[in-house]
Amino acid sequence: MKKFALAAVAVFALSACGGASTTDSTSVPTTVSSSSSDEMNTETFTLTVGENSGVNNIITFTKGSNVELTIVNPNADDEVHLHGYDLTTGDLPKGEKSVISFIANEAGDFEIESHITEEVLSIIRISE
Repeated sequence: MKKFALAAVAVFALSACGGASTTDSTSVPTTVSSSSSDEMNTETFTLTVGENSGVNNIITFTKGSNVELTIVNPNADDEVHLHGYDLTTGDLPKGEKSVISFIANEAGDFEIESHITEEVLSIIRISE
């Protein structure tokens, strides 16, 4: 697997379960792991609430890739939702991991949100 760092620029105006709009701000690097196969590129990322999360945390994936997003909240029970793809972890017990897998077939910015606190945990950016 190759590991590479990606940087993105954005600040987001948020509303509960709403969309995000972008304006220029500071760069927030993220690490995405990538592995190639004959059929499809798989990109993975582990989002840990309170460690590498927040509205300014932007995780960039390539359109067309197979995404495996692992989410863990070490501090509380949670339920996490990926807007735009309408995927959820379901009930996520404190400290447990859940994986959301999907094919990144839609370009754009998508909020990862806690349904318990309504906090935006991160932004997934699918780039062409």
